[in-house]
Amino acid sequence: MKRSMNDSLTGVVLCGGDSRRMGLDKGSLLREGIPWAQYMAGKLIPFGLPVLCSVNALQLDSYPAFLPADRLVPDNLPIAGPLKGLLSVHERFPSKDLL
Repeated sequence: MKRSMNDSLTGVVLCGGDSRRMGLDKGSLLREGIPWAQYMAGKLIPFGLPVLCSVNALQLDSYPAFLPADRLVPDNLPIAGPLKGLLSVHERFPSKDLL
């Protein structure tokens, strides 16, 4: 499917977080044999959307094993929760509409 309605629309997969409740990185858990972060990014690609993944600083070393490094956006704001990831992506790509 081609992008036509909004060329600035960009998909965001929120992979960051501290894993306090689960105790392990949710984005690297396997789903159908692939890491969850990659699995979820794959759900957006058929719609013709570029996909960015919000990650924490610790994930920057391991995530390029299954996601393109240029698609990783490190969380860099002093706030907590999912908003940290969304705002970090928005700060880096302010002209993009985020999904």
